[in-house]
Amino acid sequence: MKGISPIVSSVLLIAFTVTVAVIIGSWYRNLAKTSAETIKEQTTESLTCTYGGINLYDVKFGSTTNYVNGKIKNTGNVVLGDVDIQIFYVNGSSIVYEKNFTMDPGEIIGFNVSSGCSSLSEIDFVRVKTNCSNVDAKVESSKITIT
Repeated sequence: MKGISPIVSSVLLIAFTVTVAVIIGSWYRNLAKTSAETIKEQTTESLTCTYGGINLYDVKFGSTTNYVNGKIKNTGNVVLGDVDIQIFYVNGSSIVYEKNFTMDPGEIIGFNVSSGCSSLSEIDFVRVKTNCSNVDAKVESSKITIT
């Protein structure tokens, strides 16, 4: 029995190597493109969020209604999205009011939400969070007025 001639085996080896190189090159190009786009999006969001700011103030607890109300102001220079109101209790639990609204720079919005409790002493703090992880505001229960 005869084997494959050295020329044919060299041609097959080269063809196999070129095929593998094309496949790996195509995969790497797609990976690099996807990674670059992801990094660009994250960088753009991070840079945008550095100009964000939010203030939570005039927070009150209604002793007869058991509602928490107050005002939220966008103090930054960018539109903030996914704005949510959160109430944290002294027992470690919390309620998230996913309002998911947006706020233009300088905009003030009032809120009125059920506290889920019958006394201010059960509340640890109230927080407002946004789509920017570094832009949030918090008011401790000692700063909340009872009405």
